[in-house]
Amino acid sequence: RQLRLMQSIIILSAVLGRTGGLLSVLSDFGPPDLTIPTIEGWKPVGDAIFGPQYEDSQVFLGTDVALSANGLRVIAAAPGTDDGDGSAFDTGAVHVFQQHATNKGDNDGISSSIEGADGNATAWERVDSLPGPGPSTVAVSSVACAAEARRVVVGYPFVAASGGKVQIWEEETTNTDSSWLLEETLSMPSESWFGFAVDLTADGEYLAVSAPLNAGRGSVQVFHRQRSSEDENMTWVSVGEVITADDEGA
Repeated sequence: RQLRLMQSIIILSAVLGRTGGLLSVLSDFGPPDLTIPTIEGWKPVGDAIFGPQYEDSQVFLGTDVALSANGLRVIAAAPGTDDGDGSAFDTGAVHVFQQHATNKGDNDGISSSIEGADGNATAWERVDSLPGPGPSTVAVSSVACAAEARRVVVGYPFVAASGGKVQIWEEETTNTDSSWLLEETLSMPSESWFGFAVDLTADGEYLAVSAPLNAGRGSVQVFHRQRSSEDENMTWVSVGEVITADDEGA
């Protein structure tokens, strides 16, 4: 009986020791420091672009990013963004940032003052926000853009009650203003994680979309932007057959 008691004490001590160590490790996981990583051989173009600073925002800014060919425009996903009136969670959004010659300061809590590659004071300004399609069961999204980042594609693979959705946004500009038009939303009816990864050619005319859960083995679909024969509007048409793994799974 004394032996069993001693064994119980030893086991309990071991469990408490592991638990204490685990709690010590978990205590280190607080709010991240707002710092810029140091990468040897690369010069940071100013400070990082941070998400909103209000408590419990958790928009997960930067789960995916895309960059214009000239490096002056950043497209950043924020899939944890909630609906504006708080009625729905993780509806998603994408923010468009433009590099400017002067510091525009804070942009609704999302901003970064930077020093450009030429040494002049510049700033990343959030110039637009593109809302997501609706609540997602998991806050994940993917982004891609054409060379000038005026056509942007956003994948939401975990949109509730769907197999995933892909939004295609087009920036329309005039002499005095610009606005974003949701040109089309592509989707799959069954659970497939459609939009888990997206890619767009530099001219913005061809789009590739992955669906890793489609048919249980995954697929990739390519779309081409064409003018509709019915109403002269632009539409995205699937090119060829859906790409899937062969029967051997290769």
